[in-house]
Amino acid sequence: IAVRMSERIRAVFGRKVKLRSIFAMQDLAELAAHLDDLGREGQEASGEAPVQLSVDPHAQFEPFPLTDVQQAYFIGRQPLFPLGGVSTHIFAEIDVTDLSAEALGWAWNRLVQRHGMLRAVIDEEGYQRILPQVPVFSAMTADLTEGDEAALEHWLERQRREMSHRVYDTAQWPLFDVRMAKHSGGVK
Repeated sequence: IAVRMSERIRAVFGRKVKLRSIFAMQDLAELAAHLDDLGREGQEASGEAPVQLSVDPHAQFEPFPLTDVQQAYFIGRQPLFPLGGVSTHIFAEIDVTDLSAEALGWAWNRLVQRHGMLRAVIDEEGYQRILPQVPVFSAMTADLTEGDEAALEHWLERQRREMSHRVYDTAQWPLFDVRMAKHSGGVK
């Protein structure tokens, strides 16, 4: 609701209001007064420097603020909200032939090494940081090569249920999960 409210305020009044400001207001009158106080540019002063990508290789692992969308998800996970503790997922299912689970695991770990956000965690204060190093990620792999199509479907349904309801501890790496099944047609 707060995200929609923030977007509606921007669309109607041309003012950008941070989500934390909406939550800090006691009532609509206080929010209206806050909107009146906003500067000519229609944006809140954040009190923080804008997020910038650092070219300093030593500073790349320093904590940095969440984006507005990340803040919305972070705040929404807090137990003080009725739906707190709910997680957001991106769920992808891939069926590949002529590729081994080992090769897929190797490729995934190369991706983690190359893209810092796959090594990111979020602390209790709502800042994210990229971990300089992480252990090799081992995807859970099930060998279903001896099973039939029904066994594969049963395994897939169980994985879908588990993964769609998983809530990750954002302070702990990894913030993703990869599961593979070797079957007669390849890897799923």
